[in-house]
Amino acid sequence: MKIRIYILLMLIAGFTIRAQEFSNDSIQKIDEVIITGQYNAQSVQKSVFDVHVITSKTIQQYAGQNLADVLNHHLNLMVTPNTKSGKSEVSLFGLDGQYFKILIDNVPLVSDTGMGNNVDLTQINLENVARVEIVEGSMAVAYGGNTVTGIINIITKKSSAYKWEIKPSFQEETVGGEYSWALKGRHIQSLFVSNSLSENWFVSGVYSRNKFNGFFDDYKGKNHIENDTLRGYSWMPKEQLSTEALLKGSLQKVDMFYKLSYLNEKLTHYSENVSSIANSTTGLLDKFGNDTNYDTNRLVNHFHLTSDLFSKYPLLVELSNQYQKRYFQNFIYDLYTRTANFQEKDLYQSRNTWYAKASINDLFSTECIKTQLGVEALIEDGFTNAASGSLVPLDDERHQMNSIDIFASAEIQMLHDKFMVRPGIRYSIQSAFENQYAASLSAKYSWENDVEIRTVVGSSFRTPDFEELYTLWDTGTHLIKGDENLKSEKSFSMNVFLKKNTQISNQLKLKNKLKFMYLKVNDRIDLSLTSLTPLTFRYININTYKSLSASTENSFQFKDLNMNIGATLMASSSLLKNADGSIIHENLDDYLYNFQLNSSLSYFIKPIKLQTALHYKFNGKQEEFILTEDEQGNELLKRGQIDAYQWMDMSLKKSLFNNNTQLTLGARNLFNITNIKTTAVYGASHGSSEAGKIPVGYGRSYYVKFQHQFKF
Repeated sequence: MKIRIYILLMLIAGFTIRAQEFSNDSIQKIDEVIITGQYNAQSVQKSVFDVHVITSKTIQQYAGQNLADVLNHHLNLMVTPNTKSGKSEVSLFGLDGQYFKILIDNVPLVSDTGMGNNVDLTQINLENVARVEIVEGSMAVAYGGNTVTGIINIITKKSSAYKWEIKPSFQEETVGGEYSWALKGRHIQSLFVSNSLSENWFVSGVYSRNKFNGFFDDYKGKNHIENDTLRGYSWMPKEQLSTEALLKGSLQKVDMFYKLSYLNEKLTHYSENVSSIANSTTGLLDKFGNDTNYDTNRLVNHFHLTSDLFSKYPLLVELSNQYQKRYFQNFIYDLYTRTANFQEKDLYQSRNTWYAKASINDLFSTECIKTQLGVEALIEDGFTNAASGSLVPLDDERHQMNSIDIFASAEIQMLHDKFMVRPGIRYSIQSAFENQYAASLSAKYSWENDVEIRTVVGSSFRTPDFEELYTLWDTGTHLIKGDENLKSEKSFSMNVFLKKNTQISNQLKLKNKLKFMYLKVNDRIDLSLTSLTPLTFRYININTYKSLSASTENSFQFKDLNMNIGATLMASSSLLKNADGSIIHENLDDYLYNFQLNSSLSYFIKPIKLQTALHYKFNGKQEEFILTEDEQGNELLKRGQIDAYQWMDMSLKKSLFNNNTQLTLGARNLFNITNIKTTAVYGASHGSSEAGKIPVGYGRSYYVKFQHQFKF
């Protein structure tokens, strides 16, 4: 039955989406300008890197409010929500968010564990985003360490074609089958305002509120009074408030902008259990819940400047100060009076970062050679303590990790601009561990028949994060410790991209791409059992990770019809060792396979100005080696499996009132997926009845979004 569904989707829903370039924007225009990894803004086709672009039109088609809304269909990328913390965790090429960076306007975004890594996708608002640029493969020379698998660069809007532009929008969305105007569902409001003060000055501001009232599922909500473990929510409720202000200007040959953004997120964790205590006055039982609010505050200051040094050499400067603080506040919720008695709010996690980057181009350039020299500095200061709940608690001491990087690269053009080569190197001076280096060689060759080949070969590194360095957690049954002597992980990767563009006529275009990737990570950090008495686990460099993948992406555009299809087959293996260097299991270096398929169909009906879209992704089963026990209670390593599942979204977007109003109707998760079965949990073996569940969605949901543009 599933095979029939796949075939039907491929025939009807189309040979669509390269998931990276969804909808009718998936056929990139020749003059589409990108900035990620470039010396200067330039077209996609001229870039030595293979850059995938998700445009603002595509984001609007998804009614995407945050980054998780639009990346869920991306090939090679897996988004997994955490129903208790409210975060969306993400992996690329089988490695988690520690191995790639998320940047906003070329500056990494602060997160729980550092800069740019393990960023919660749900906290990245897309209301003021021009496009999202994605580069796969090592980008360490251009963007530093922890970019082993790639980067995601979010480019915000910094101009308008109008003197004044005001855009309010409202979005109402069900959470599965749950909705009410106030107490259920998802409610989003935003307001964007911009003013072109003059030819050289521009100012804008955006405000957004995203209220998620949680997903009840089989739970009974916060007012449930019976002690049957059904109080609370399956997905915890949370509310996000985000604001951003931008001032952009030009003074003679200097272009600059200053941007200030602020996020406040409040998530409430309601206990499943109901507590009771005798009331000495009434003689009855008072019933209450022991609940907790988790507040996150993030402030980002970003100053950008470009100029021509000595009227000859292009200069780029990025300066940023960012902090993120997380607070918890316990409170007792009286289930009879429905009132809360709050305790004092406490800080349990803090990150304060200072970031600076400067690069200068063309110091040693010729007609065929462009050069870039740069320096990048980072100061990270932070702590986490045991009150972090589901997070791994660290000690209460504040720690600091600093780095200064020097990097250089050159673009060499040959054979009448058909062949381009970019060698590059970076040296990183680290305060917390040994110094690191990275090198890369990228190349691009173009044939006259619109065939292009790109290769990116490079080394990279991942530095240990705060958790791995400073963890100190006593659970009562065992200890988990960090290690300040950890080494940085080192990686080597090679990516090959072969692309063919075919324009049969002005109305018919084809695009085909093949991608191959090889990645190896040495000295990978994992938890290892280091002592039986007391039972102690420690972060140690004991893992070697390898992966191979092959992908195909194909798109077809005829007039206002776009169809695309993409597929990836990835094989990965790990060689895991004990602390003494002995191999844990002889079969751990076996390859584990994962298959993904994604597709989309979009069509613009001109007479009625209606944009239709359908997006589909199949995530194949995933295998992992996990710890289990034999009949004697001895620990063993076995293969665990996460089941395959499908995801489909659809939308209808109607333009009204001379295209100033956009009305979008849509449905997410048409296959009504909630949890998928997994045996990749401790104590469960393949096919066991002890298999656990991983939440990936809250069922089929429907939304309506209204946006109007006032321009004058």
